[in-house]
Amino acid sequence: MTKTGIVMLCCTVVVLLAAPAKAVVIDDFEEGPFSLSHPGTNTDIQTGPASSIVGTEREVSLNAGSAPTASVTADLQLTPDPDATIIAFNNTGDGGGALAAFFYDGVGQAGLNNVDLTEGGQHDRILVTLTRADGAGPMDSMVTKVSDMAVNDSELTHHITGPGVYEFLYSDFIAGPTDFAHALYVTFGINNGVGTYVLSDIRTAGPPIPEPAGLGLLGLAMITARRRRR
Repeated sequence: MTKTGIVMLCCTVVVLLAAPAKAVVIDDFEEGPFSLSHPGTNTDIQTGPASSIVGTEREVSLNAGSAPTASVTADLQLTPDPDATIIAFNNTGDGGGALAAFFYDGVGQAGLNNVDLTEGGQHDRILVTLTRADGAGPMDSMVTKVSDMAVNDSELTHHITGPGVYEFLYSDFIAGPTDFAHALYVTFGINNGVGTYVLSDIRTAGPPIPEPAGLGLLGLAMITARRRRR
């Protein structure tokens, strides 16, 4: 094989090794629209293709603050955006906060039927993308909970510090132990005092591929090619 052929072959190998497994899309919020408010209607259900909602159904709820004296006005909107369709959670008032929750358990509470959130062991985390986080307070947080087919529950909470991608590593979830390769349902919630949050998508992901590994393979290919030419 020529030097050029060897280098091209190794480049192909590097690309294949670096290609991540296809993500399990828990929700990309393309299906809607819906509008919830408190006080007022605070539950809703939307259905959509499996490509945008895991289990093809999303149950949405908006709950008032837990404090007895809470005076809360909150709204949850799914509306078009110039770049994507996004969900916005706005909460104003005092005391107790409000909780926006999304529950994924298949159609009619049938369960997700062994959905593999690890993609055959290649994925080890759930990524949640916030495109806006205005007015985040120290107690504002998001939580992800996963239950497996044996009804083992585990969850992980992150405080909201601003817009960005939040990683929920399976190894950091508490309680359980939950088998993420055989999911029964997934719950996601945003709990905040006063603020506005815009959520873009929730999906699984694998660990990043270290760049030096790919460069090392290329270097090895070039060395091999030179040796064969001698």
